[in-house]
Amino acid sequence: MEPLHTPGQSMTLSNRLSHIMRRYPLFFYFLLAFGFTWTYELTVYRILLTPGFSLREVLLDLGFTLGPTLAAFVMTAVSQGRAGILQLLRRYILWRVGLRWYLLVLLGVPVLLLIAVLPLPGALSALRLPALTFWPTYLLIYLLFLVFEGPLGGEPGWRGFALPRLQQRSGPLVGSLLLGVLWGLWHLPLFFIPGRTNMLYRSLAPA
Repeated sequence: MEPLHTPGQSMTLSNRLSHIMRRYPLFFYFLLAFGFTWTYELTVYRILLTPGFSLREVLLDLGFTLGPTLAAFVMTAVSQGRAGILQLLRRYILWRVGLRWYLLVLLGVPVLLLIAVLPLPGALSALRLPALTFWPTYLLIYLLFLVFEGPLGGEPGWRGFALPRLQQRSGPLVGSLLLGVLWGLWHLPLFFIPGRTNMLYRSLAPA
C-alpha cells in the first residue's frame, strides 16, 4: 500500500498552511488563543478536578492565562521567524518607565476594581476598611497576579501581538474595543463551569 502523503506532499501542505496563517495572522491568533485556553479549562475544571483531587486556584488561573501568549509565540514564529521571537522576548524586560505608570498600576487598578464593585446590590453597605494584617497578604497576592497573570501570563499575547495589529487595521479606539470584546468572550467557558461563576463573584465581593 502506498502512503497517503509523500514527504514532498506533506511539505507542500505545511507550506500552504504557513502561507495561509501568515496571510490571516489575527484570525489564526485568536483561533489558537481560544483553542489553547478553552481546552485547558475543559481539561482542568471538568476532568481533572474530580472529588479527591484539588489544585491551588492560583496555579489554575495562571495556567489558563497562558493560551494567548502561546498563540502569540506560534504566530510570531510562523510570520516572523526567529527574529520576531527575539523581539517578542525583549518586550518582557521593558521596565524602565515613568514613576506615574507604576503608581497607576499599583493604585489605579484597585481603585477601578472598587468602582466596578460598588454599584452591585449591597456592596456599599458591606464595605469595610480591612484590618492592618490584611495588607501584607493582599500586596503579596496582588503582586503575584500582577506579574505572573498579566505580564508573564496573557498580556504578551493580547497586547504584544493582537493589539498592535488590531489598531493598525481599525485605529486605536476601535482596535482596543474589539480586543476588549474578544477578551471578554475568551472568558466565556468559565461561566458555564460549575462552581467557577460563584468563585468569580466572591472574588469581586467587598471584604
